[in-house]
Amino acid sequence: MHGCAVCARAAVLLAALALALGCSSDPQPIEILAITGLDVAANPHSSLACRVTWHTAQPSTSVVQFGLGSMAAPTWQRRDPTLRTEHQLDVYGLRAQSTYRLVVKSQLGSQVVSQTRQFTTGALPLGVAAAVVDGAGSPPDGWILASTHLGWAELGGLPTEPPAAVMYDGEGQPVWYYQLPAGKTVYASLVDDGAAVLLGSSTFGAKVDLAGDFTWQKPVSAMVLPDLQPGGVLVGITGMAHHELRQLSSGNFAELRLDVRGTGSEQVTGDELVEMAPDGKKLWSWNTFDHLAAGQGDWVHGNSLHIDPVADTALYSARNISQIRQIDVASGKVLWAAGTGGTLTLDTANGGSWFALQHSPTLLPGNRLLLLDNGEPARRYSRAVEYQLDLQAQTAKQVWEYSGPTEDQWFSVGEGSVERLANGDTLIGGPDFVTGQGLRPTRIFVVGHDGALKWRLKLPTIASFPQMVYRVTFAGRPGLEVVGP
Repeated sequence: MHGCAVCARAAVLLAALALALGCSSDPQPIEILAITGLDVAANPHSSLACRVTWHTAQPSTSVVQFGLGSMAAPTWQRRDPTLRTEHQLDVYGLRAQSTYRLVVKSQLGSQVVSQTRQFTTGALPLGVAAAVVDGAGSPPDGWILASTHLGWAELGGLPTEPPAAVMYDGEGQPVWYYQLPAGKTVYASLVDDGAAVLLGSSTFGAKVDLAGDFTWQKPVSAMVLPDLQPGGVLVGITGMAHHELRQLSSGNFAELRLDVRGTGSEQVTGDELVEMAPDGKKLWSWNTFDHLAAGQGDWVHGNSLHIDPVADTALYSARNISQIRQIDVASGKVLWAAGTGGTLTLDTANGGSWFALQHSPTLLPGNRLLLLDNGEPARRYSRAVEYQLDLQAQTAKQVWEYSGPTEDQWFSVGEGSVERLANGDTLIGGPDFVTGQGLRPTRIFVVGHDGALKWRLKLPTIASFPQMVYRVTFAGRPGLEVVGP
């Protein structure tokens, strides 16, 4: 009897303590994390991607890991650390007509749940094709974004397939693409978040993410539609974008626009350099007619524009006069001009020469100018070349060049690009042709500073048309992480 009273008092005390601590003597059910409604759907924009969606009753993280092969261990993953109940991840970087194993995971605290699915990619569209690895060496650790198109009228007629921006992996397989609705050429540049800014015809300018979705489109108010007159003559093209649409670190865009003056045989085409806000508003402009002595016909033919919002300068390439200029944005003053007839004097004490009909100049740290020197037809080869600029003395000295292996030099009378990679190697791309004298396979390759060829792709012919590239740039593997052991 006495013992029972003690037990009763103890029970009362425990109940009071539980109440004071906000606890209940009744056990609470533990909510178990679970994945429901898992769906893997083909991406409507690309045969090389899929969209994975699922639901969890409790907010949790999202991960999709994937590997090539139906039984493969995952090698890459996409991850969203945000706690949510409705989950969606786009999986990209896949190869055509291949089966992948997907491992879908959610985590909340120590609870981790997963389900497995398979996904088989579709075929590549006509106009996009795998490249051929040609030559020994190690491929770059990442993807290469290329602006591809199928030839020119001078090389066998106009193809029916539109141009495309394509990312190739180190084995030459396309792992991402966006094919434009129409046009002859695409000008693609990369943004830090992995999206690509694409300029096609006068009616196409957009920023496309790796899921294939538009994250920005050029406003209609900033477009100029050309008028095709009888006889195929284009008129009313002043203000039409060409060759360059690039997003700046500020979020604004740099663009080249045509400025056509005069009529008939007296017609002269110049360039307007523009910085444009995302809403299409013109923030800054610089016109070749206002600052340079006008020539004849397609006088300057600008093909590259870099605006540096930090230094407040613009780097402009005028192909047809074989000059590159750096411009002070605030004043419009030309700070220097490289090339024959420019303000910089070339120091030839240790050899070296100026460039001709160039593409893709970039200013490297330490005032080093790197570019693709396409070369005059009389020279019959192209090269990547680098100059050290002394802006105080207004001189330039050639410090490096690469013109290709002696047994396989390439010559691109138009198009092509060069880019210095983070490890000091140089990425080069361009078609190999002389107008009226045929075409050899377009090349994309990486060379060391010692001139050693480290990796090379050759692009194939598609539907009897030569596949060509206007520009290539290193893309890495944006948004993807290596799956740890």
